[in-house]
Amino acid sequence: MSEMVQKSRGSSERLSFGVTEVAAALGVSPGFVRAELTNGNLRAVRLGRRIVVKRSEVERYLEAAPAKTAARDACE
Repeated sequence: MSEMVQKSRGSSERLSFGVTEVAAALGVSPGFVRAELTNGNLRAVRLGRRIVVKRSEVERYLEAAPAKTAARDACE
């Protein structure tokens, strides 16, 4: 059995998420997530009819996102 399969069975951490789950975790709409996928800003894998985004890809996306401060957001 591969190390990844063993890790996923012994851990409650999920390896991937659907578009709706990614949207909920990021606090955005599923349409926004789909647009980011289409634009190539977020990468996904198609498993049958389902689009899934790896946990590591969501983390990479967040790290690459430009940071805004609360004070700057209030002025916009």
